[in-house]
Amino acid sequence: LLRHPDVPEIVFADMWRTLEHGDTWSQIVKNRRKNGDHYWVMANAAPIIKDGQKIGYVSVRTPIPNLNAGAVEQIYRDIRSGKQRIHAGMLSSSWKDKLDFINPFSRLSLLGKVAAIGVMTLLVNMAVLIINEMSQYDIRVQEELRIRQNILITQLQAKVQNKVGTGLSNAVSMSGDRELIDAFLAGDREQVAKIFDAKNKAYMGIDFKGLNFHLHTADGKSFFHTAAPTKFGQDLTSRPSITKVINEKKPFSGFEVANDGVMIHSLSPIIRDQQYLGSFELTSGVGSVSREFQKSDISYLM
Repeated sequence: LLRHPDVPEIVFADMWRTLEHGDTWSQIVKNRRKNGDHYWVMANAAPIIKDGQKIGYVSVRTPIPNLNAGAVEQIYRDIRSGKQRIHAGMLSSSWKDKLDFINPFSRLSLLGKVAAIGVMTLLVNMAVLIINEMSQYDIRVQEELRIRQNILITQLQAKVQNKVGTGLSNAVSMSGDRELIDAFLAGDREQVAKIFDAKNKAYMGIDFKGLNFHLHTADGKSFFHTAAPTKFGQDLTSRPSITKVINEKKPFSGFEVANDGVMIHSLSPIIRDQQYLGSFELTSGVGSVSREFQKSDISYLM
């Protein structure tokens, strides 16, 4: 997702200001492809609220196939020049600009101005009616966009929550896998690697790609990580999720931000004979969710 230089900076500033206030934002946006080409989308953005706190943002972008691009680019120029203003995704212009556009009064002589008073009064009244009707139309369009945005956000949240639940279920299952735990307790990293490789291939067959498996010791150190199989022994207790599973000894899932983006981390304690031996962690992205939306020609950014 690359910002096109034709889009005024104030447009994106308005989007972030609106999101920071906890409101949704919708507007037509021109994006740039990596090859330098461009395309138009209807961008809908909203904050993700959990327990009364913002934990992130979601953006749903829908392609616009039949767009009057010239009209939108003119709006961009008007925003830069100050003729148009944008607030919470809504466009507006000053009353003076609107009246000057329909009012030739200033170009008339004094006699012409006197003669045109009646006509001008009628024109002003017509302009007010037109502006009011346009405002009502904008309100209806924005409401339809918000309804569609809420539907898409609800669908996205449901799909992500389903993936979170699936990851947690698989983490619990893996933490109780006897063959895996026996190899873990025996310190046999080679056997652990073979088991993880077989499990990963099985998950790829059901559209679960990019998974990482991680075994932690009871004191919070790395025992084996599929993302770095030759590195182990690192102290992981600086991660809140590791200290949580050590202290609570209960399975849970959550989001963590890493170098490769937002990932779903599902952790489950390894307990045998009522003794805490360590924990298993399954890390997954949201690629399968993205692929489902792409089938409907919908892209999103989280």
